[in-house]
Amino acid sequence: MRTFAGRKSLMSRIVKASLAIFTIFCIFMLFHLYDVRTIFFENAKSSLERHLNSAEATLNKDMLRMKVVSAECNEKVLNKKSNVSINMVLEEETKDNPGYNFYYLDNEGTIYTPTITTVDSGLYQMVEESYRYRYFTEYFCSYRVHEYTDSTEVRMLGVRRNVKEDKTNEYLLVDFPMQEVFEEEVFYEMTEIASCCIIDKEGHIVVCDDAFVRNIGDYTSFFDAIEAHADYSNEVKRKTTEMRKSLASAQEESFVLSLSGDSDCFVAYRQIRATDDLYLVSCFDDEVLDSMVHSVMIRTFFGGMILFAVIVFVFFGTWRRDVEISSLVEKLAYEDNVTGGKNLNYFKDVAPEIISESREHRFCIYRFDILKFRYINEAYGHIKADRVLVACIEEFNRIYGAKEICVRIHSDQFLALVSNDDTVDMRYHEYLKAVDSRARDFGVKYPIRFRVGVYKLRKEDTDIDIMIDHANVARKSLSGEEKELQAVYSDKILLGMRKVNEIESVMQQALVQGEFIIYLQPKWSISENRIIGAEALARWKRKDGSMIFPSEFIPVFEKNGFIEKLDMYMFEKLCMQMREFEREGIYNSIRVSINQSRILILNPDYAKNIEKMIQRYEVPVENIEIEITETVFLDEKEQVIEIVNRLKEVGVHLAMDDFGSGYSSLNILKDVPFDVLKIDREFFSETNTSLTSVLILEKIIEMARAMGISVVCEGVETAEQVDILRDIGCDFVQGYFYGRPMPIEEFYEKYLRNEE
Repeated sequence: MRTFAGRKSLMSRIVKASLAIFTIFCIFMLFHLYDVRTIFFENAKSSLERHLNSAEATLNKDMLRMKVVSAECNEKVLNKKSNVSINMVLEEETKDNPGYNFYYLDNEGTIYTPTITTVDSGLYQMVEESYRYRYFTEYFCSYRVHEYTDSTEVRMLGVRRNVKEDKTNEYLLVDFPMQEVFEEEVFYEMTEIASCCIIDKEGHIVVCDDAFVRNIGDYTSFFDAIEAHADYSNEVKRKTTEMRKSLASAQEESFVLSLSGDSDCFVAYRQIRATDDLYLVSCFDDEVLDSMVHSVMIRTFFGGMILFAVIVFVFFGTWRRDVEISSLVEKLAYEDNVTGGKNLNYFKDVAPEIISESREHRFCIYRFDILKFRYINEAYGHIKADRVLVACIEEFNRIYGAKEICVRIHSDQFLALVSNDDTVDMRYHEYLKAVDSRARDFGVKYPIRFRVGVYKLRKEDTDIDIMIDHANVARKSLSGEEKELQAVYSDKILLGMRKVNEIESVMQQALVQGEFIIYLQPKWSISENRIIGAEALARWKRKDGSMIFPSEFIPVFEKNGFIEKLDMYMFEKLCMQMREFEREGIYNSIRVSINQSRILILNPDYAKNIEKMIQRYEVPVENIEIEITETVFLDEKEQVIEIVNRLKEVGVHLAMDDFGSGYSSLNILKDVPFDVLKIDREFFSETNTSLTSVLILEKIIEMARAMGISVVCEGVETAEQVDILRDIGCDFVQGYFYGRPMPIEEFYEKYLRNEE
């Protein structure tokens, strides 16, 4: 009996201990599951908010695009030709912008569409009242409902106002279906875990996705829907009241509602900033999570083994889900959607770690782009262009090591961290050759060349952004015309970039304030020993009296395109000055030449603009000489020849500047009727010592005379050079020997006053 009783007592203790252990496990399990549920719910909320922000940004972008489209259409309506109807303009815009509908509403209530014209004064009154409600803004986005026989369609509506001279208003309207917004790619992953809808400030549901109707209900008011979803509890009424206030004050919030059955609903909303009163709302219920947790809790009561199995299962499930969420976060944060490789965020996070772990190892940063990538896009299409970008990442990963990384920043811009060892140059050229070969394999025959800025890391470097900026400064110092398209960062390059930025920041203001002035350099007749003309040169004199030399600002202007404005400005100043010469009675005694840039000459309206300028200031064309550098003909030869021939028809004299510096001078002479050849100063600089150069010059002069072309030798600085040129029959010279470039007033006093 005692044995039995002892066994019974022992069994009781074992059972009690087991129950205690089981209870402890159950309590632990409950706490653990509660923590898992909380963490999962928080992760889901964070993920949802990120998706919501991305979705709102996408919607905002769509609304802004509608604003741009409406502005373009409105501009075309306002500036249409008299023989073009408003309907025709709207029809053309509809073709160019699929998915959009365009309307024009005048102050008499007439509605113009791409196909018909009707009258609806009520619609005009509605839009007028809407504008008063919108505080008289130039443009606003709203929505409206199209009601048909068997369906209702919600459309986004953009309205742009035109104020007429009689103070009445006319409106350009453009819309597109709002049901399509949830088909954007950014909504795909979000709708897997949440329901979405768009509401106005009053809480009316404008449009929602299928999941919202399925999970929340089919309501016209969001507040009614969410209150019903939460069984009309006091908490949800308080939350919806707060949300109404937030919407009225254009705030963005998120909150959690407690539902029946101890489940929660997470609600977040963001204002669509491109509209006046629309919000994107997303709701997430944790019922699926709760059902999983409850199922596990029930199974724990069937035994310890089941309990441990559930614990393992939950742990594995939580771990797997956490890995999935982490992978998703990493993908969103670090993956480049074009190349499949990594992006700038990854580079900024990983590169410092690699550098820190290998302090004794030397590294350098490449910041590079593909030269003339836009041409590849246009010539071969986006698909093949994107394959080139993919090849840049794949070939880098093949050629470079594990601790070397390359990412795409945007477009054709790349960033790389590479080991700065003895093989760095060899591997770079191997990499460039490999990418070019890959491009040729899939049909891109245009040679792939990189423009590369290099920054060699120093031991004291710690800020990765500064290192990247240094590499970018080196890259930007390259114009794209260099034979070796690679620049290594130095303080000199940085100073040069700052100088360029300083020049570009004040160049427009300097043009407006008249800081660019004309200097004249005399052209001299050797045989007659008198002045026969001058060349107009641009000089930049600041308001404080300081000078910026042409060697500093001309290359900058040629690179950024401002040279076109400057050249046309200087030509007008020259015409004004020639008019002044006429008033002084010395007009016919001098011809002035002026150099024109390549970018200006390639303008199809260039010759017409020159003719208008000459006529405006009543300058005889025979007193104007336009200098064109022969290198202008290298790329668009036929186009330049056509424009130059138009100039000749206008009647101006034409001079080929820097003759002899290129490779096709004679070929150009047979196609273009030049009046003057200006011998390049570099060509002439050897004539004191080279008999060959003298012989070549003599033959050029003979050839020019036979063709009826005058010759001017530039860069004449010594009497010996003058004697040589006189002996070989050159009549006209230009250089420091006869006079440096000087202000117009000094030129007038020195050379022209005696001509009166």
